[in-house]
Amino acid sequence: MNFMLKVVSAEPGSIDVKRTGKKMKEACLQKGITVKTIQKELYIGSFQSIYAWFFGKTLPSLDNMYRLSRLLEMPMEALIVDVVKDAWVLLEEQVKNAGLEKRVQIYCRKQMAAFYS
Repeated sequence: MNFMLKVVSAEPGSIDVKRTGKKMKEACLQKGITVKTIQKELYIGSFQSIYAWFFGKTLPSLDNMYRLSRLLEMPMEALIVDVVKDAWVLLEEQVKNAGLEKRVQIYCRKQMAAFYS
């Protein structure tokens, strides 16, 4: 079984806006935090801005990302999905789920570590 990792037009450290928005939305749902609460706590004039974040159309400003992370009681980094890192995680999950030998899993981890060093 062959696995291939292909990330189109993404530099290391690029944010996957759509997946980041989805992750923010899921975190809010899990904590029971509504759009109205976010709007009030972050002093945002229009709730449409928050929906734009959740649907991956825009990202919050750095200040709003920080405030949202504080509201959710989680680090900002936990809300952000990195394009390349996420692709490596998906590849590693595929290898694990395919039941491949342990050394293949170790190889993937080493490749990922080398990529980020």
